[in-house]
Amino acid sequence: MQKIIVNIIPMGLPEDDIIREFNISRFVMNDYVIKILLFSSSNRIYQELKFKIHKPNKLEEKILEVCKILRQQNIQINSSKEILILMRVLLCDTPHTHLYTTY
Repeated sequence: MQKIIVNIIPMGLPEDDIIREFNISRFVMNDYVIKILLFSSSNRIYQELKFKIHKPNKLEEKILEVCKILRQQNIQINSSKEILILMRVLLCDTPHTHLYTTY
């Protein structure tokens, strides 16, 4: 019988206090993107993404508020990927283009 070895590579930040505030159950690479957005000391990242909110603490406050409202309506937000989609749709001037544009 042949032995099969499986390597598990953890993704995301399941132990991170900030990410846990969002009450998500699936942790993915997008956890890191959220951390960058919430801890960026430069407004440039917000300007490049065309965010309507330019302060990380306000961004976190708004997205937590939106998640809470959606959950009250039985709409589950389970991953940081979904949170980034919400950020793109709700908080960007032109949500359909700027988050995934490469230069």
